[in-house]
Amino acid sequence: MVAAHLALAFFVINFMGMLLNIRSFGRDYLVPNTIAMGFSEIIGCFLALHFTLKHNKWKWQCAGVFNILAGILGCMGWIFTNADSMDADLKVSLWMIIATIPKAAVSCAQSMILACMNELMPANKKQLFVFSVVTWARVWLLSAPFFNVLRKIDTAMSLTSYCVFSILGGICTSLLLTPRLSVSPVVPHLEQRNTKEQSPLNAPVWTVESDVNNTRL
Repeated sequence: MVAAHLALAFFVINFMGMLLNIRSFGRDYLVPNTIAMGFSEIIGCFLALHFTLKHNKWKWQCAGVFNILAGILGCMGWIFTNADSMDADLKVSLWMIIATIPKAAVSCAQSMILACMNELMPANKKQLFVFSVVTWARVWLLSAPFFNVLRKIDTAMSLTSYCVFSILGGICTSLLLTPRLSVSPVVPHLEQRNTKEQSPLNAPVWTVESDVNNTRL
């Protein structure tokens, strides 16, 4: 329960913050970068569908590991952040490559949590649990724009902060587990019928010795 609250909060902050962080890569590349982010979200949703249908038992762990690996990849922006001799187009392309993969991972895990988190609780607690998780995540969503201030220090700083959220959310998602439902075999219950409701054809027949002798040839 706690892991679901933390995971969705991390992913909601990351989801909105990385959209706002596109401006850090340059306003001249705003349109292609937005298109790339849109395609990464679509790919992430299809990956969530694939994990749910093909790896239903371990879908949470698949999404969590994907976010951890994508977050580690996004932290590699420090390698070329000070490469002033690098071509500007190449540098922006590298920024977008390491930004779209965590974006796809966040979209995958977030859509999976929003669609399947009611599986984590019993039927009598599902509505309250979903309301609590979504409300908690929406409150933390308000803090997403504040992390973009880190781009004033360095472009890699703001991206790294969101990738750290992706790693933390992936760890929390890996802790989720859909409880197994023990299905007991259905044993048919045979009700005893009242003697008054029995069919006269199935009623027992009592005979006496005289009747048996009279039927003999």
